[in-house]
Amino acid sequence: MTDSVSPELRYRAAVESDREFLRALYILTDQWGDEDQPVSDGIDEELEAYVGQWTPDQPAVILEDLSSGTPTPVGGAWLRTFTAEAPGAGFVSDDIPEVAIALRPEFSGHGRGTALMSELLTTARSAGFPGVSLAVDLGNDRARHVYAKLGFVDSTVNGGLDPSGHCHVMVHHFD
Repeated sequence: MTDSVSPELRYRAAVESDREFLRALYILTDQWGDEDQPVSDGIDEELEAYVGQWTPDQPAVILEDLSSGTPTPVGGAWLRTFTAEAPGAGFVSDDIPEVAIALRPEFSGHGRGTALMSELLTTARSAGFPGVSLAVDLGNDRARHVYAKLGFVDSTVNGGLDPSGHCHVMVHHFD
């Protein structure tokens, strides 16, 4: 794992004790980073699928702020492996895990999310996955543009949408 993205930030692998932080981050993905927004009706099921069923053997990266002298988690990106029988919103195949990623709002911008995703892509490739997928809410064009710049393309599965029709499904193949 890369040691740092700047002198005051660093990456580390997520561990079991990060689960509650990942839960808070996942809620931010539902709110598009605006903590004043209400959460979706199905958030409990999503939290169980993306955080409750995440295990530390599924690659995950935590971004920490070191400026206070004590490492403070400020962002994270993790992979969830799903199956056709129990898919996630961004599911494309059993061998391609789905990405979840978020930053605390005060740390977004300045390329930190892009750097965090790049770190997770490197980690996923090193773990031997053929690629990764993700779901982007319809209307979240900013995120979709960032992912496209990182090499993600619209999935050919289900016309590039999740089964509910509420998200674009994008995939990044490593080869």
